[in-house]
Amino acid sequence: MLTRRSLGPLFLAVVLCAMASFTTSRSRAAPAAQQPGDVTQSDDFSDPSRGVLPRSVNNDQFTVAVEDGEYVIRKPEGTNNGRPVVRPAPGRDYADASIAFDARLVGQTNDRFLTAGCRRPATGPGGYMTFVNPRYQWIDIYRSDGPGQLTGLVSQWSSAVVHDRLMHRYEFLCVGDTVAVRVDGAIAAWVQDATFTSGRFEVGVGLNDARQAVEGRLDNLAARGWVARERCPSDKRGTYAVLTDLGFAELERAAPTHVRGVRRHFVDLLSPDQLSAVANVLEQVQRDCTESAAS
Repeated sequence: MLTRRSLGPLFLAVVLCAMASFTTSRSRAAPAAQQPGDVTQSDDFSDPSRGVLPRSVNNDQFTVAVEDGEYVIRKPEGTNNGRPVVRPAPGRDYADASIAFDARLVGQTNDRFLTAGCRRPATGPGGYMTFVNPRYQWIDIYRSDGPGQLTGLVSQWSSAVVHDRLMHRYEFLCVGDTVAVRVDGAIAAWVQDATFTSGRFEVGVGLNDARQAVEGRLDNLAARGWVARERCPSDKRGTYAVLTDLGFAELERAAPTHVRGVRRHFVDLLSPDQLSAVANVLEQVQRDCTESAAS
């Protein structure tokens, strides 16, 4: 794995290392069994004449450069939210295919994510996109149905994304009616959808402010029927996110997995005395919150 110097606190960057490859596949098996076919395009970044990704981009929103054998996409914090993406050249449409690349995120910005797209049109909306947020170990798969219209297909936590500064092998597959994300060879998220049958690939990076990130998550939950928005009666600026019956049923279904995770990663790691100390601290915080709300 190649290493590089720090990019500083004001930048978010995705580093594509070693090779980005574009493969075709005719397999329509279950996601875990899908295997990409022959590499139809690849980029080792050591020979610009054979490169399929643009070697440099420089504008107000982001920059692209090859530095020390690594392909770096930088986005300064404070620029518009958006997600700068790059596409292989020459542009080519694929039906059953996948894109694979080694990547890591570097920087100190909040809510940063890696993104990839498949079956995307040459211009305008369409196709499928995946967002991988290493900070929260979260993976989303969306379908682009129109300008500014993203339909959430999958939104889930994945233990496969370990840390935002580590290099991972990411693979985004569009095979038949299956859209899937692999991380280090293991299927991390997948869904079946046959809306789009062919298009182009793209890779990129993005960042959102906290409020927009929360709004996007609520949009996804509302689209699934798990929450409903209700206006705050005492403040017209406020909105409540209310759990629906369907959402409560999903919460009950997920609860055992959540409880196992809390026990494994928290409760089982502490002694009885440590748990008692934590309980005392949280009880004090709860009392303070209750008193503040009542005053």
